Amino acid sequence: MTAEEWFNKGVELAELESHEEAIEAFDKAIEINPQYAKAWFNKGVTLGRLGKREEAIQAYDNAIEINAQYAKAWFNKGVTLGSLGKHEEAIKAHDKAIEINPQYAKAWLAKGVELGSLGKHKEAIKAYDKAIEINPQYAKAWLAKGVELGSLGKHKEAIQAYDKAIEISPQSAEACSNSGALLFSLGNLEQASQRVEDALSIDKNFTLALSLKGRIKIEERDYDAASQFLRRAIFLDVGNPSLILWDAYANYLKAEFSPNRKDQKYQEEMASVIRSMERADKLAEKHGKKIR
Repeated sequence: MTAEEWFNKGVELAELESHEEAIEAFDKAIEINPQYAKAWFNKGVTLGRLGKREEAIQAYDNAIEINAQYAKAWFNKGVTLGSLGKHEEAIKAHDKAIEINPQYAKAWLAKGVELGSLGKHKEAIKAYDKAIEINPQYAKAWLAKGVELGSLGKHKEAIQAYDKAIEISPQSAEACSNSGALLFSLGNLEQASQRVEDALSIDKNFTLALSLKGRIKIEERDYDAASQFLRRAIFLDVGNPSLILWDAYANYLKAEFSPNRKDQKYQEEMASVIRSMERADKLAEKHGKKIR
């Protein structure tokens, strides 16, 4: 078989999710033609799917060594570096992809994500704006921009960005939920509730939406319903201390507003609340999470 035939076989095997066999096929293609940049690139993609990220980066580097103008290889290298927490290196890789192809909207988006991870929110927004300038219908860029605007406390602008993402991609549960969270923080319970319903109609198991629904129910003083939604979220996101704390808060309020505050059941409920709070505190300490 020729190098091209081995490469095509590798592509087909990868599509069938036979990743190990696909890598063997790409290796055969590379053995025949060590300068086969596409084979190195596809090997990197497949290694990434197997979670072998360091090896994937090496494969991308080999592709880049053969073809320094291989924008996709630079982009994939950047994404993989970012997944390893190497944000500065990731930005450099994305900058290289952008230098080769200034209209590479995905690279601008990825660069923004890395900048946001470093707390450089204003720079991240500029990167997202560039992606949007290239592709005004880029829902993911609008969504990411909303996240960064929210981080800067620009809630109304963030909601506008989320609304644009929803307009482009109505099935974005994340955009609906994020918008709802900001509306909730601004005291607009009615619109927040609608956004949450939209998110849950798209994905009934979307944890952020379930959590927000529970918090809205707390504001509405429907503590039983609040606990139901929060416990569903806890089941889906095991070990999240914030969710446990919110559920404890709902149960505390339920007990406090009970007409029989001094009976045995009240004492049991308060003891359960305390145990939940202690559990949340231990989980937060164990995982280094901040309870918000």
